[in-house]
Amino acid sequence: MTRLGKTLRAFSLTTAIAATSVIGQPLIQVDEYGTMLINGLPGPPGVIGVEPISGIATLCYQLPFPVNGGDILLIEPQQTNVLSDIIRFSTSGQMYFFSDHSTNEPPEPGVLADGPLPPIINPFVVFTEVGPEAGPNGLFGYVPGPGGIGGSPGAIGLTYDFFSDGRVPEPSSVALVGFGSLVALLCRRSRRG
Repeated sequence: MTRLGKTLRAFSLTTAIAATSVIGQPLIQVDEYGTMLINGLPGPPGVIGVEPISGIATLCYQLPFPVNGGDILLIEPQQTNVLSDIIRFSTSGQMYFFSDHSTNEPPEPGVLADGPLPPIINPFVVFTEVGPEAGPNGLFGYVPGPGGIGGSPGAIGLTYDFFSDGRVPEPSSVALVGFGSLVALLCRRSRRG
């Protein structure tokens, strides 16, 4: 085996081990534009869907597993008790993203979550947005636990990042390189067999 082959195998093995530990603790990142990343890789894009409790059409994500239902309320940091966003989880694995937009300004182009906010349902939790108003802000590092809103007994360590303003960062280049190495290794093996 060549030195390059050994290096590629070692890199692929290291990447696979790192990916396995990350998959055991899923990180789901979503924004108001319909972008979802799962562990740094693109997930199913959000689409406009009708949330069944309120009947309001808004941004809907399909999660890869069923979750506990309820609402996460995001409050503007500068203004006490001004509701900015509602992220609603259904037990069938849908996550609905509602984002209030000011009636004094038109909705931002491409923001699929802008529209009216629905009535709040129980259970719910309230958080204040973090981050600059003119940059990426939202709720980052939300860990619901197996019994919390958005949590799932089958996804221990599940963490969410909700981007209220701004976009989800580009997919992780390390994860993409690791995925590319794995594909190359599999292609090489299939040519030998």
